[in-house]
Amino acid sequence: MAVFLGSTTKTIATSPSIERMMKIVGDYYYSPNISLVPVNDKLYLVHNSKGIIQGVNVIKKGKRFVFQSI
Repeated sequence: MAVFLGSTTKTIATSPSIERMMKIVGDYYYSPNISLVPVNDKLYLVHNSKGIIQGVNVIKKGKRFVFQSI
């Protein structure tokens, strides 16, 4: 997933743990079938039963996980 210079992101939620972030993202989409797939040690893609959810991701900033729209 490419991030272009000058693009803006909007923080939707933050969490101190990946387990809590999975619950937050699941609640956001009203779905228990949400999973976070790691791309590297700082970026996670949001998946549901149909595949990747475009326009959102989860990143690790310091000790917190940030759910953001891109």
